[in-house]
Formats: sequence, structure tokens, C-alpha cells
Amino acid sequence: MKEQGFTLVELAIVLVILGLLTGGILAGQSLVRASELRAVTTEYDRWLTATRAFRGKYLGLPGDLPNGFAFFGTTGSCTNAQAGTDPAGCNGDGNGIVDNNAERFRYWQQLALAGLIEGVYTGLTGSGGPSHIELGVNAPVSKVSKAGWALLFSRLYAHGSSPYKWTGGDALVDKQKFMLGAGDNNLNPYRPAFRPEEAWNIDVKLDDGMPGMGRVTAIGANSVPCATSYDVPTANYLLDEPSLRCALLLLLK
Repeated sequence: MKEQGFTLVELAIVLVILGLLTGGILAGQSLVRASELRAVTTEYDRWLTATRAFRGKYLGLPGDLPNGFAFFGTTGSCTNAQAGTDPAGCNGDGNGIVDNNAERFRYWQQLALAGLIEGVYTGLTGSGGPSHIELGVNAPVSKVSKAGWALLFSRLYAHGSSPYKWTGGDALVDKQKFMLGAGDNNLNPYRPAFRPEEAWNIDVKLDDGMPGMGRVTAIGANSVPCATSYDVPTANYLLDEPSLRCALLLLLK
């Protein structure tokens, strides 16, 4: 019995089909990633708009509201921004800052209770400690793969006309900012979620394209830097690095 194999034409057709399938998969992945990156601007604008609307209605910041229990409390009582019998209604200290304690968890919860953002948030720190962000539980998940948001308060250093740098400079200024990055087991979402080129692209669209100054700044692990520096005006993103190296800090104005 004569055995028959594939002809060269048939093999060529199979290779062409495989090439088309591979190209389609890669193109699809590229489109998905582009959609994720576009979502950063949408999400950031959503938090800014919601915060302004909350401030206009309640005359204070979510989480920091000194009469939060009067607006959002239902049972029990709570006199400060720490855990209480009614977390949603815990009062903030009213100092105009969403502090790095339970206030920043109340922030997301009260925005949601006010109907200004989607989601349900506990208003409590995660089980891992006072800085434990549990994405989707006490802070929002981003459309960026494995990433999410946190709100932070820190004292930054001013330098010249751009007082928004991460470190270094001349005078201390207080700034509130969002952190956007991949989640960690028990800390803020500071793990790399973007390639340097992606972070630069977001930075250019929202700010000045400089990783060490402006409304948008970058952070990265020491072993896999995202930029030449994070605290000088002349710093640049490492645009030729192909791996995920960057998380972002975005100013809340």
C-alpha cells in the first residue's frame, strides 16, 4: 500500500495559516494592552471628578470628613478614622488631608457610598497590617492587568517651580497622590505594572513626560529601574527596556 504525505503546497498552506494565527494572537494582545493603558487616564479622571463632587456636596474630603458618621453611619459609633463598630461612618479628623491610616480606606468607601464611583469597599485596612491594600476589597482594581489604585499622603520636596518630586530639592510641601501599580502581598500597589515606554506614554498624555517631576512621576524597584532617576528634573525613562519596570504616582489636586 502506497503511503502518502503532505505536498510542499499543503505544507506551505499550513505554515501560512499558523503565521496568520500567531499574528492575530499578537495583534489581539497588543489591542488589549492598548485598551488597558487608555483606561489609566479614564480611571484617574474618574477619581478626580468624584473627589471634587464629594467635596462640593459634603464640604470635605472622603475619609477625612469630620462628620462622616452623620452622613454614612447606620449603627454603632465611631469618633475617628480607625476601625469602629460602623466603619462606613467613622469620622475623619477634618484636617484637609486623607491621612495614611484608615482614612485612606474610608476614602474609597465613602466615594462609593455617595454614589460617585462604582464598587463596594470595606473601609478597613487589609488583614496584613495598617498598609495592607486588598485590591477589589478596600481599594479599586485597575483595568491594567494585575494592577490597582491606592491613595497616599506624603511630604515631598519642592525644587524650583515644580514642587511635585518624589525626593530631593529645597523645601518640604505636602501632597496627596494616587499610586497605580501591581499589588503586593501586604503593602501598597507599588510593584511594576508598566514598561518604561508605556509609563512615558501615560506621563506625556497627562503631564510632561519626565519621571522625576510634574503631576505624574514614576517609581521602580532598585534592581529593575524604570528611569535614570526619580528625583531630578533631567531624569528620563529607560525607553529601551522591554520588561515591566514602572509603577506610577499621580497627583490628586
